[in-house]
Amino acid sequence: MWRFLPGVTNPNAHKADATAKRKYQQDYDKSKRARRFNPEWGKGRPWLLDSEAHGMTCTYCIDDDVSGSQFVTGCISYKLDSVIKHETSRSHERATLIAKAKNTNATTALLFKFVQLRYRILIICLHYLQRLPTEQNPRLEIGESAQWWKF
Repeated sequence: MWRFLPGVTNPNAHKADATAKRKYQQDYDKSKRARRFNPEWGKGRPWLLDSEAHGMTCTYCIDDDVSGSQFVTGCISYKLDSVIKHETSRSHERATLIAKAKNTNATTALLFKFVQLRYRILIICLHYLQRLPTEQNPRLEIGESAQWWKF
């Protein structure tokens, strides 16, 4: 009926063209386009790793044992959209929070050990200084002066 009306086209013809174009792009992506990891995707994403054997993986999700994510087993869909989709997923956001908390706790523990070590060194130095002979404190004999450092 549309062909009998002058200047009017079939509205379903546009949908058929869009479907054919989408199918052509999908076929092109599968057969001719060689997708690979772009190192620019890793900037600002320390969790994103790429290996030829597995594809793109997420270290945070692997450490958190997230199930059902392509980035745990290895994602071979080398598209920035795949990375962004994973990055905004709930499971990845949860794994990121856990990884940051672990990192913060590790940093705090290292800082505490450092302060503790400095405190021990200070105590040892004070102990040595206390045992040194002075004019006011001539505790050590001349023969013992070589062994002033022993407790």
